Amino acid sequence: MFLSIWQALPTSIQPELTLIDWSIREIHCPRGIERVLVGYCTENREGRTSSAIESIDPKSLICTTASGRVYSLHGRPRHNSDADFVFSGWKRANDVTQTSDVTRELWEEHLRLTAGDQAQPD
Repeated sequence: MFLSIWQALPTSIQPELTLIDWSIREIHCPRGIERVLVGYCTENREGRTSSAIESIDPKSLICTTASGRVYSLHGRPRHNSDADFVFSGWKRANDVTQTSDVTRELWEEHLRLTAGDQAQPD
């Protein structure tokens, strides 16, 4: 079995994408300490690692990355084997020396902000 990792389409072609089975990883690399998204892209049916996260809306789970791409995070955070495979290759290609999963910070904030948003029965 041969598995490969390829370059993402330019942001000008795919400015917005959806991730399921997502997580946020803090990485240490030559550029410094950054946070990236790791998840399964539903539009392209592939694992994905984003460029550095520039902003996150913890209520809507909308993230903008250094490339200018906007990601919509759907569902609960969790790991995906395709996404983890891509992240593993991405780490090697970007000389990442250390990683940690920091998803819980955002998820807890999201739950706190959306706790009152549940529809109330009439």
